[in-house]
Amino acid sequence: MVVICCKPYFVFSQDGYARISLNEYTTENFGVATTTEDGKTTDWPSRITHLTNLSIQKKHPEFKARKEEVALTMTALRDDLVGRGLCTVDDFKTRVTDKINEVMRLVFLQTKDRLDRKFGCFEVYGFDFMLDHDLRPVLLEINVNPALFLDTSSQAEILPKLV
Repeated sequence: MVVICCKPYFVFSQDGYARISLNEYTTENFGVATTTEDGKTTDWPSRITHLTNLSIQKKHPEFKARKEEVALTMTALRDDLVGRGLCTVDDFKTRVTDKINEVMRLVFLQTKDRLDRKFGCFEVYGFDFMLDHDLRPVLLEINVNPALFLDTSSQAEILPKLV
């Protein structure tokens, strides 16, 4: 979300991208430490499974070959979920996209009076959501000045449009 102007308020948002783990989700190895070849203990297999941050996913041994899999456009995510029979196109819009936009709107309304109302200033916010098993978005965090790296084609498709 970009707050372009605070006199009057002008706020713009667009679809983001979904971060995906290169490991299939499981609770089997949650928090389990493994021993590397050099005898050190690590929990990277568990972190890679449960944390989708790019800095974590880069530790995956197949990252270079599969890096395009770690970020999907919302359209690609929708098409994947529809293809697996988890929702319809309309369900995705209603249950995911519309709900995310509503949460962002409500957060803005609750915090707008705290924004610096200087003419010509703007702010970019990165909203991180997680989808639960029923595709309900859960707000995890909001980042001020989020990273705008173009590491994947999905990011390269979305982020320049926002900027």
